[in-house]
Amino acid sequence: MTALTHAKRSLRAAGGSATVLDLAALPAAEPPSSDREITFRAGAFVSRCLRRLPPHSTCAIRPTSPPSAARVAANVLFLARRRRCVAALALLAAGELACSPSRLLAKTRLAQLNAQKTHRRKIIAAQNSPNRVDELATKRLLPFEMIFAINQKAPAAIQFQRVRTDGLNKLVVEAITGNAAEISLFKTALEAIAGRT
Repeated sequence: MTALTHAKRSLRAAGGSATVLDLAALPAAEPPSSDREITFRAGAFVSRCLRRLPPHSTCAIRPTSPPSAARVAANVLFLARRRRCVAALALLAAGELACSPSRLLAKTRLAQLNAQKTHRRKIIAAQNSPNRVDELATKRLLPFEMIFAINQKAPAAIQFQRVRTDGLNKLVVEAITGNAAEISLFKTALEAIAGRT
Protein backbone atom coordinates (compact mmCIF):
# COMPACT_ATOMS: atom_id res chain seq x y z
CA MET A 1 0.00 0.00 0.00
CA THR A 2 1.39 3.37 -0.99
CA ALA A 3 1.59 6.40 1.22
CA LEU A 4 -0.92 8.25 -0.93
CA THR A 5 -3.55 5.53 -0.58
CA HIS A 6 -2.97 5.40 3.16
CA ALA A 7 -3.40 9.19 3.40
CA LYS A 8 -6.70 9.01 1.47
CA ARG A 9 -8.11 6.39 3.82
CA SER A 10 -7.06 8.38 6.90
CA LEU A 11 -8.68 11.52 5.54
CA ARG A 12 -11.96 9.73 4.76
CA ALA A 13 -11.98 8.09 8.22
CA ALA A 14 -11.51 11.48 9.91
CA GLY A 15 -14.35 12.99 7.86
CA GLY A 16 -12.16 15.81 6.58
CA SER A 17 -13.31 15.70 2.97
CA ALA A 18 -16.01 14.06 0.92
CA THR A 19 -13.72 13.66 -2.12
CA VAL A 20 -10.02 13.19 -2.40
CA LEU A 21 -8.19 14.44 -5.48
CA ASP A 22 -5.20 12.67 -6.96
CA LEU A 23 -2.76 15.41 -8.00
CA ALA A 24 -0.08 14.83 -10.59
CA ALA A 25 2.48 16.89 -8.58
CA LEU A 26 2.84 18.30 -5.10
CA PRO A 27 1.12 21.66 -4.54
CA ALA A 28 3.40 24.71 -4.48
CA ALA A 29 2.59 28.11 -2.97
CA GLU A 30 2.41 31.04 -5.33
CA PRO A 31 3.32 34.65 -4.43
CA PRO A 32 0.35 36.21 -2.57
CA SER A 33 -1.87 38.69 -4.36
CA SER A 34 -3.16 40.07 -1.01
CA ASP A 35 -2.59 39.62 2.73
CA ARG A 36 -5.79 37.60 3.11
CA GLU A 37 -5.35 35.01 0.40
CA ILE A 38 -2.95 32.08 -0.01
CA THR A 39 -2.78 30.36 -3.41
CA PHE A 40 -1.48 26.82 -4.10
CA ARG A 41 -0.94 25.37 -7.61
CA ALA A 42 -0.41 21.76 -8.61
CA GLY A 43 -0.33 21.47 -12.39
CA ALA A 44 -3.67 22.74 -13.74
CA PHE A 45 -5.33 22.61 -10.30
CA VAL A 46 -5.42 25.94 -8.33
CA SER A 47 -6.54 26.21 -4.72
CA ARG A 48 -7.18 29.53 -2.98
CA CYS A 49 -7.53 29.76 0.80
CA LEU A 50 -8.74 32.87 2.60
CA ARG A 51 -6.98 33.71 5.83
CA ARG A 52 -8.94 35.15 8.70
CA LEU A 53 -6.70 37.65 10.45
CA PRO A 54 -7.42 39.27 13.80
CA PRO A 55 -8.23 42.96 13.38
CA HIS A 56 -5.09 44.20 15.14
CA SER A 57 -2.70 42.14 13.01
CA THR A 58 -3.39 44.18 9.88
CA CYS A 59 -2.45 47.39 11.66
CA ALA A 60 0.70 46.19 13.37
CA ILE A 61 3.62 48.30 12.20
CA ARG A 62 6.95 47.48 13.72
CA PRO A 63 10.01 49.71 13.43
CA THR A 64 12.95 48.25 11.57
CA SER A 65 15.54 49.67 13.98
CA PRO A 66 15.51 49.94 17.80
CA PRO A 67 14.42 53.33 19.21
CA SER A 68 17.03 55.89 20.21
CA ALA A 69 17.87 56.65 23.84
CA ALA A 70 16.16 60.05 23.60
CA ARG A 71 12.99 58.41 22.30
CA VAL A 72 13.04 55.85 25.11
CA ALA A 73 13.53 58.64 27.69
CA ALA A 74 10.65 60.61 26.18
CA ASN A 75 8.41 57.53 26.34
CA VAL A 76 9.35 56.90 29.97
CA LEU A 77 8.68 60.56 30.84
CA PHE A 78 5.33 60.44 29.05
CA LEU A 79 4.31 57.28 30.90
CA ALA A 80 5.34 58.80 34.25
CA ARG A 81 3.31 61.94 33.55
CA ARG A 82 0.34 59.86 32.50
CA ARG A 83 0.54 57.84 35.72
CA ARG A 84 0.67 61.06 37.76
CA CYS A 85 -2.36 62.44 35.93
CA VAL A 86 -4.29 59.24 36.51
CA ALA A 87 -3.30 59.29 40.20
CA ALA A 88 -4.38 62.95 40.52
CA LEU A 89 -7.72 62.20 38.86
CA ALA A 90 -8.22 59.23 41.17
CA LEU A 91 -7.42 61.44 44.17
CA LEU A 92 -9.90 64.08 42.99
CA ALA A 93 -12.56 61.44 42.46
CA ALA A 94 -11.93 60.08 45.96
CA GLY A 95 -12.23 63.62 47.36
CA GLU A 96 -15.54 64.13 45.58
CA LEU A 97 -16.82 60.83 46.93
CA ALA A 98 -15.66 61.78 50.43
CA CYS A 99 -17.40 65.19 50.25
CA SER A 100 -20.71 63.95 48.87
CA PRO A 101 -22.12 62.72 52.23
CA SER A 102 -21.34 66.07 53.88
CA ARG A 103 -23.05 67.93 51.01
CA LEU A 104 -26.09 65.70 51.39
CA LEU A 105 -26.10 66.31 55.16
CA ALA A 106 -25.82 70.07 54.62
CA LYS A 107 -28.76 70.03 52.20
CA THR A 108 -30.82 68.01 54.68
CA ARG A 109 -30.03 70.38 57.53
CA LEU A 110 -30.81 73.42 55.39
CA ALA A 111 -34.17 71.92 54.47
CA GLN A 112 -34.89 71.27 58.17
CA LEU A 113 -33.87 74.82 59.04
CA ASN A 114 -36.18 76.27 56.40
CA ALA A 115 -39.03 74.03 57.56
CA GLN A 116 -38.56 75.21 61.18
CA LYS A 117 -38.41 78.92 60.30
CA THR A 118 -42.12 79.56 60.90
CA HIS A 119 -42.04 77.65 64.21
CA ARG A 120 -39.01 79.66 65.29
CA ARG A 121 -40.79 82.94 64.52
CA LYS A 122 -43.79 81.85 66.61
CA ILE A 123 -41.54 80.89 69.54
CA ILE A 124 -39.64 84.21 69.39
CA ALA A 125 -42.93 86.13 69.26
CA ALA A 126 -44.22 84.14 72.26
CA GLN A 127 -41.02 84.90 74.20
CA ASN A 128 -41.10 88.59 73.31
CA SER A 129 -44.68 89.10 74.51
CA PRO A 130 -43.89 88.61 78.23
CA ASN A 131 -40.70 90.62 77.85
CA ARG A 132 -42.67 93.47 76.31
CA VAL A 133 -45.26 93.35 79.09
CA ASP A 134 -42.47 93.32 81.70
CA GLU A 135 -40.76 96.21 79.93
CA LEU A 136 -43.95 98.24 79.91
CA ALA A 137 -44.54 97.46 83.60
CA THR A 138 -41.02 98.22 84.89
CA LYS A 139 -39.54 100.67 82.42
CA ARG A 140 -42.37 103.15 82.27
CA LEU A 141 -41.52 106.75 81.72
CA LEU A 142 -43.85 107.94 84.50
CA PRO A 143 -44.31 111.46 83.09
CA PHE A 144 -46.67 112.70 85.81
CA GLU A 145 -44.28 111.66 88.55
CA MET A 146 -41.46 113.43 86.72
CA ILE A 147 -43.54 116.63 86.33
CA PHE A 148 -44.43 116.46 90.04
CA ALA A 149 -40.72 116.09 90.95
CA ILE A 150 -39.60 119.09 88.90
CA ASN A 151 -42.60 121.20 89.87
CA GLN A 152 -41.54 121.02 93.51
CA LYS A 153 -38.15 122.59 92.66
CA ALA A 154 -39.48 125.16 90.19
CA PRO A 155 -39.47 128.82 91.29
CA ALA A 156 -42.83 130.59 91.37
CA ALA A 157 -41.97 132.85 88.40
CA ILE A 158 -41.48 129.86 85.98
CA GLN A 159 -44.60 128.73 84.16
CA PHE A 160 -44.68 125.44 82.21
CA GLN A 161 -45.91 125.85 78.64
CA ARG A 162 -45.53 122.36 77.20
CA VAL A 163 -44.16 118.95 78.34
CA ARG A 164 -43.29 116.03 76.02
CA THR A 165 -41.32 112.78 76.28
CA ASP A 166 -38.30 111.86 74.17
CA GLY A 167 -37.59 108.14 74.58
CA LEU A 168 -37.79 106.20 77.82
CA ASN A 169 -35.53 108.37 79.97
CA LYS A 170 -36.05 111.91 78.77
CA LEU A 171 -38.68 114.55 79.50
CA VAL A 172 -38.60 117.84 77.55
CA VAL A 173 -40.21 120.80 79.36
CA GLU A 174 -40.84 124.18 77.73
CA ALA A 175 -41.32 126.95 80.26
CA ILE A 176 -41.24 130.80 80.42
CA THR A 177 -40.16 133.22 83.12
CA GLY A 178 -39.84 136.96 83.57
CA ASN A 179 -36.61 136.68 85.61
CA ALA A 180 -33.51 135.29 83.84
CA ALA A 181 -31.68 134.60 87.14
CA GLU A 182 -34.30 132.04 88.15
CA ILE A 183 -33.42 129.91 85.09
CA SER A 184 -29.93 129.15 86.43
CA LEU A 185 -31.35 128.40 89.90
CA PHE A 186 -33.95 126.04 88.39
CA LYS A 187 -31.27 124.32 86.26
CA THR A 188 -29.09 123.74 89.35
CA ALA A 189 -32.07 122.28 91.21
CA LEU A 190 -32.86 119.91 88.33
CA GLU A 191 -29.24 118.71 88.14
CA ALA A 192 -29.37 117.98 91.86
CA ILE A 193 -32.50 115.83 91.30
CA ALA A 194 -30.79 113.99 88.42
CA GLY A 195 -27.72 113.37 90.62
CA ARG A 196 -29.84 111.70 93.32
CA THR A 197 -31.52 109.23 91.01
